[in-house]
Amino acid sequence: MKVAIYARVSTDEQAKKYSIPAQPDLLRNFAQANNYEIFKEYIDKGESGTISERPELQELLNDAGRGMFKGVSVYRIDRFFRNTRKLLNTVDELTRVGVSFKSVTEPFDTSNPIGNFMISLLGSVANWKETPLFSALG
Repeated sequence: MKVAIYARVSTDEQAKKYSIPAQPDLLRNFAQANNYEIFKEYIDKGESGTISERPELQELLNDAGRGMFKGVSVYRIDRFFRNTRKLLNTVDELTRVGVSFKSVTEPFDTSNPIGNFMISLLGSVANWKETPLFSALG
């Protein structure tokens, strides 16, 4: 299967924790272990996960719509989006054009109700981490 890999960091702190080189390396290893062919690596540096208007994300979505690949792999859901509604809408958009979505570190299968619940839950946690309340607790 031909897949796209997507990586993102938004701040210096995240760059240290979820470095741009480390994310694609993990995603490449995952693709190789599953016999996936990587169509392209889409990497947004310095972009917030709360917005959809990221250059590489937009290119990924355009290529998905043109049928260039059949799957998208990310390190974690929060590397794709930190906004639950945008996450679910984008995954739905990918599904409508025949593209699957996979987080390589979080187990879920969006082809069933439990998987849909899991992606909603994980997306909500990623969204919550962006709130002032979470920052105050950390």
